[in-house]
Amino acid sequence: MNRLIKCNEGGVASTRTYKPWKVKNNISFIEKEKALAFEKYLKSHAGRAFAKKHF
Repeated sequence: MNRLIKCNEGGVASTRTYKPWKVKNNISFIEKEKALAFEKYLKSHAGRAFAKKHF
């Protein structure tokens, strides 16, 4: 949540013009490695298609 607060306060230059940001989905992982792998997947071509379809 700290990242969201920072974005909404204007502390991140790349997201400043798009505020306010709201949480639309929250996915939790027990293992950090799984979370990082899923984040990497979402940034791939197939992951973007998955996100567009499911989020």
